[in-house]
Amino acid sequence: MMTKTMKDLRANSDEQLDKRLADMRGELIKLNAQTATGGTPKNPMLVRNTKTSIARILTLKRERELAKMFASQRKASAAPKKIIATKTKRSSKA
Repeated sequence: MMTKTMKDLRANSDEQLDKRLADMRGELIKLNAQTATGGTPKNPMLVRNTKTSIARILTLKRERELAKMFASQRKASAAPKKIIATKTKRSSKA
């Protein structure tokens, strides 16, 4: 599979990213099996590119998860707070 840039991956939905992640992990398992049996993949850089693509997808999924979490926190903190006036103690120095 072709290595995609983050810009290309950001255009995908969460479901598309999940599907792509499953495909990439399956491909990596096949490549690792080829290597373990003593064979060489057609393109040795394919293993590295696959791992990089998996890492990019996982990074993007985490970014989206954190964005949702912080957005919900911002909504909660945007609610008006009750302001309570308190008296302050002043120390008098003579």
